[in-house]
Amino acid sequence: MQSLRDKLLQAGVVSREQADQSAARAEAERRARKEKKAAPPPPAAPVESEKERERRLNREAANRQKEIRALCDAHGIDTTGEQTFFFRTRKRELRRMHLTPEQVAALEKGELAIVDRPNGNERPYALVPRNVAEQVLALEQKAIRFWAKAPGESYGFEEDDAAPAAAPPSTSSGA
Repeated sequence: MQSLRDKLLQAGVVSREQADQSAARAEAERRARKEKKAAPPPPAAPVESEKERERRLNREAANRQKEIRALCDAHGIDTTGEQTFFFRTRKRELRRMHLTPEQVAALEKGELAIVDRPNGNERPYALVPRNVAEQVLALEQKAIRFWAKAPGESYGFEEDDAAPAAAPPSTSSGA
């Protein structure tokens, strides 16, 4: 039985050189397919189990908490004053701090912020300057309990249906 290539050569449709080139190309394709089949599959990326993923996320959260606590401890401002300032916790409970009138004014301008102090049994909240609040915000947004960062941008407020986040309810009162 003759191949199609041989029949085309006998008929004079293709030259010997063309037939050899075609045979070489076909052989190269055949070898490439064979090598592709013989090559071992690429190693699978290690799959992280659910337990490992949960552990990793817990470690990352614990590290963020440590960093936030260190920032609060290093840059926290003393909160002994005669004016009561009210704010809400994550559980929507109302808390208060006794601040000086200057501190209240700075809070309202966005120069100071109130931050959850992780594992702070005696002092669960810290009053911190703007630059520290920005670092805490980069670590974990939920740690900010009160911060009027800029007009229309505030943290620690939950949007009510009646009032937008840009206009929080009055949170300070005289003592």
